[in-house]
Amino acid sequence: MSIRNFFIGLIMLILGVRYGAAYLLSDKFQEYANRTKEPWTCQFENYIGHFYMLMSEYETAELYFQHTMKRCPDSEISETAEFETARCFEGVGQSQQAVQKYMEFAEKHKGTRRARLASQAADLLRVN
Repeated sequence: MSIRNFFIGLIMLILGVRYGAAYLLSDKFQEYANRTKEPWTCQFENYIGHFYMLMSEYETAELYFQHTMKRCPDSEISETAEFETARCFEGVGQSQQAVQKYMEFAEKHKGTRRARLASQAADLLRVN
């Protein structure tokens, strides 16, 4: 996890507490986000997903990344969520699913830096 993501997570936590974390994590927020499909809502979901990854709560993180992929498909935000989903499977020890997700990602996003990282991660998981 990068320092940037740590600070973004920290800022989001502070803002969340300040402005109502209960709402931002609620079904009402999900309804609003699904209705408006504003890119910032997807970015927020990714930040929350990263926060849960920092806390090693990979299943919860994966749920937030799924929201992003559903709400903002074919976007850079969704690409990040797809990659992080594979990392979540790896985090909970589901190596086969992680390999599958990494390979799907690498195929879908050929030629990108993350595609190369996904291929490398899949290779490492297969060896172990």
